[in-house]
Amino acid sequence: MRTGQDHGVALPRDRASSVSPTDRILPLAGVALGVLMPCLVSSLNERARWRRQQSVRWDEHRLTAYAEYAHAVKEPAARYHMIAAARGLASGPMELQPTPEKITS
Repeated sequence: MRTGQDHGVALPRDRASSVSPTDRILPLAGVALGVLMPCLVSSLNERARWRRQQSVRWDEHRLTAYAEYAHAVKEPAARYHMIAAARGLASGPMELQPTPEKITS
């Protein structure tokens, strides 16, 4: 009788030499799976975090663009209203005399 390498258990000679390929592959597959799973989970977590950051970043850019657009629309609209009020076409608190300096500035 021969002793097994792992547990010191006495195995018959024919049993020790006839280890099936499945008995050899399954532990290796378990180790490989144990190595790959944390890498996969970490990769998925990083991807999700990156997507959240990109979403927040685009939200900030969108908010800035909306604010700039609103300012760009509001400024000439206020000038047009002042010009219309100066010509008597609209009532407003401030009248603007349509001079070239005020229209282009």
